[in-house]
Amino acid sequence: MFELAVEFNRIFAGHENAHGEFRITDTSGIKAKGKAQTNRSPLKIELWESHLKGEVGIGAIPITESSQCTWGAVDIDQYDGLGLETLSGLLPEGLVLCRSKSGGAHIFIFVQTPTTAALMRKKLALVARAVGHPNAELFPKQEVLVS
Repeated sequence: MFELAVEFNRIFAGHENAHGEFRITDTSGIKAKGKAQTNRSPLKIELWESHLKGEVGIGAIPITESSQCTWGAVDIDQYDGLGLETLSGLLPEGLVLCRSKSGGAHIFIFVQTPTTAALMRKKLALVARAVGHPNAELFPKQEVLVS
């Protein structure tokens, strides 16, 4: 598990001093409910291990302190009738699609060379529109990191 946690930490590199955590408190509805918070501390390997074991949901923050990104995500919060196969057929090659913990979908873009968060958001918005979800939440959430 340790090696996988190290790899996730590498792939989802981003903000050096903050990350999100989500602790589920209620699974009785369509979407899991819980307590989300932003922690002002680095995302450590041990937390990735807990995430991969299903013990805690974490959210890496894609934007660095210099407003650069090596990845971004479209978060589609549709829970009924969202077919991943159909969605997959609409995606440009090279993007990664997966089911979210709540039953929606995440579409990831990864780049080799860091790019501005502004450009990443523009690309994510194009993807969201292309798959019919123009109002989906985009990560990074902002174009420039404000301290």
